Formats: sequence, structure tokens, C-alpha cells
Amino acid sequence: MSVAGNAGTILHSCKNIKNILASEQKISERLKLCLEDQKRSGIKGELARHCGVEASTVTRWLKDETTPTFENAIKIAAFFGMDANWLMTGENAESSTSPKKSGVSKTTHRAWEESPSRASAERMVPVIEWAHAGDAGSYEEIPTSWQNRVPTDCSDPKAFGVSLEGDSMEPKFSDGDILIVQPTTEAHSGCFVVARFIDDSVIFRRLEMRRGKIILVPLNPQYLASEHTADEFSWIYPVWARITKMWKK
Repeated sequence: MSVAGNAGTILHSCKNIKNILASEQKISERLKLCLEDQKRSGIKGELARHCGVEASTVTRWLKDETTPTFENAIKIAAFFGMDANWLMTGENAESSTSPKKSGVSKTTHRAWEESPSRASAERMVPVIEWAHAGDAGSYEEIPTSWQNRVPTDCSDPKAFGVSLEGDSMEPKFSDGDILIVQPTTEAHSGCFVVARFIDDSVIFRRLEMRRGKIILVPLNPQYLASEHTADEFSWIYPVWARITKMWKK
């Protein structure tokens, strides 16, 4: 059963909300309350998949290290079947209606987007199609005409997204996933990378360094690992996170 299906049938509004002065809490505390109310293992992973983020991002929300984007706050509210205004502001704690019914006030939306903590936590970065990734010799060469935008909490100032094509990294990564890469961060052995060869082709693999050689390792056993030297590449960017597409035709 899909997570979206679970949201409507298994997950319901938090039972303990009415007895807490929610407006005095942070969003991280309200989120913890909802997770604790479910008393089910794996709930954090389901929430992450529903929002299209890594499980580590949910952990950072819970630790109050970052704050969900407005779009993710709406998804979280829908996941738990709660009032979105309550999740974001602590108000309307008596309501247990779906955000699709209750909506979000313009004041809440504006205050959320203009919050200093929100501005420092997440931002929009460009995302380009896989076919275009090899056309840019550097971050600065990515034309704006190719770009959509997605939210991320990656701190790399030149971070951007690449829409993945192919099945060489399945089952962990799938066609249509968006990979957030870090151009100013040095890749290390064991991390996932998007690399551009000098012939303009692009590849996504796990990076391993062996005796001065660069080994690019696929996760799909139908593909073979390949060995290279540094002078074969225009750039190698480590992957910060993945945004997974939930809807597949």
C-alpha cells in the first residue's frame, strides 16, 4: 500500500493535541508529538517518503536544526490528517480537520516564508534534466532556460539538482529522482557522485578511490564498475540528497 493511501486510512489526527498549549511549542515539538502518537515503527521513514525527502531531513526537523519548507509543512499536515495552521503556528489546536478542508491562511503562509529561520534553513536551487547536465562545463555554465527549481537545505552555495535517468543505481535510486549535488564540496571515497567526463557524458555512481584510481560503482548488478583517472573528468560533484518522485504513470 502506498504512503499516500496510508495517510488517509491509517494515520489520523493526533489525539493529544487538544490538551497542549501548542502555540508555545516549536514546530519540531509539534511534529514529535504527532510521531509519538502513532506508536508505530517506521513512521519517520514513511513521512520522509511522503514528503519526498531523506530520512535524515526528518531527523533534522525533529532536532530543530532545520525547518520544513511551506510545501513540506502542508505535506506533513496531510500525512497526519491535521490542521496545517496548527502545525505551522500552534493555533487552531482544537481542529483535527484535513488541511485540504481547513486551508492555510495567507497570513500564516506569508509569515512562514518570511521567517528568518526558514530563510537560513532551506532555499530554492536550480534543477536540470539529465540530458542537459553534460552540456555545462561548470556550474556557471548552466543556462537559466534549462532550470526548474526545488527546495533544499544543502549549505553548498552552488548546489543544484539533476533529474536522474536510467536504472543503473536501482533499487536505491530510480529514474526521475532529483539528485542535489554540491559543486564546492570535495568528493570522498564511499560517497555518491554525479560526474561529467571530458566528452560531455554524465554518470551517477558510488565513488571509490583505489591506489590513485577512481572507481565508479553502480548499485544495479546488471551494470559493471569502471576504473578511471582524474584527467578523464571535467567535474565530480558529491550528492547531498535525493528527492524521490512518488507518482509514476
